[in-house]
Amino acid sequence: MAYRYNLHPSYGLVVIRAQGAKWTGEDILESADEIVADDQFAPDYDWIYDMRYVHHTVIDVEEIERIVDRFRAFREKGRVDSNSNSVIVGSDEDVHFTGILYQYKSNRTESQFQIVDTMEAALHWLGVETAASELLEE
Repeated sequence: MAYRYNLHPSYGLVVIRAQGAKWTGEDILESADEIVADDQFAPDYDWIYDMRYVHHTVIDVEEIERIVDRFRAFREKGRVDSNSNSVIVGSDEDVHFTGILYQYKSNRTESQFQIVDTMEAALHWLGVETAASELLEE
């Protein structure tokens, strides 16, 4: 498993943390499937992808399209709310490019999807008032 996730019901968040320097399309698909199947997950949760330690993404356009299709299906089935927000946290060029490609392909607006450099910026954008360290506790 190249990721971990934590659900934070009091903040309406799921935080997915990459566990290595590489992140793939399969990692995204696998984590999304696992999260929406979790009994503790609620469709209106906002998503934070913590990719601060990722230095290489292996996600091509076809995989981005599969990811977009998967989330579209989740929304159609009511497993993910269409108003939920997503934010990618990471400063690596690959991470930014992948986020921009996803945003373009999914037609997610800037009010629904952001790419930021720090967890603090992600929380601020989502309007969550807590220390990032509280959400990252093991």
